[in-house]
Amino acid sequence: MSELNSEYGWQLPADFFSDADHPLNEIGVNPPENLGRFMVRLSEASIPTRYPENLSNVQKEFTETIVKDILARSKGIILWIKAQL
Repeated sequence: MSELNSEYGWQLPADFFSDADHPLNEIGVNPPENLGRFMVRLSEASIPTRYPENLSNVQKEFTETIVKDILARSKGIILWIKAQL
């Protein structure tokens, strides 16, 4: 995960998981830092990929390789969350 974070400059806000409304707080756990950082990236990517202002820019940023990596890592998050329940 850290290689993906550094490659794309993803940042985890210090208070990302301290928000009382965050769903993970409902089960009383915080993810490992690598998963937390990736969750932030998914959150950041959701609006520009769902409602792109410029589709060609989104296609350049989210190449097939990056999207495949996102999907694989997302499956890892789901498995981690299920293990916490």
